Amino acid sequence: MNAQWRNRPIKVFAQGTLVYTAGETVSVVMHVGRSPRSRPRKAVAYTGRFRIDGHEVIHRVSSGTWPFGPGRELRRHAELLTDRCLSLALAPKGTVIACVLVWERTGDA
Repeated sequence: MNAQWRNRPIKVFAQGTLVYTAGETVSVVMHVGRSPRSRPRKAVAYTGRFRIDGHEVIHRVSSGTWPFGPGRELRRHAELLTDRCLSLALAPKGTVIACVLVWERTGDA
């Protein structure tokens, strides 16, 4: 994961699972730490519905860990990098945090 705080890069390592279904549901489980070898510092997860609006994918949370409460909408700029890699970028308006997650398909679906 590439992350920035006040336009300065910060070291963050994230690993997890992102699942989109044909029925327009989404599930995310992610562990975040300081390096691939360090013990995860935080685990986040949510599930809900998704929709696509132009170059954005919007996740509407039905259940999740803090800070992903029910009813929350998460907008991500989506870019398909290859047939196996999806980039999701978030930069909420009015915040000083920005990050880009690149998800790679690991199995055939």
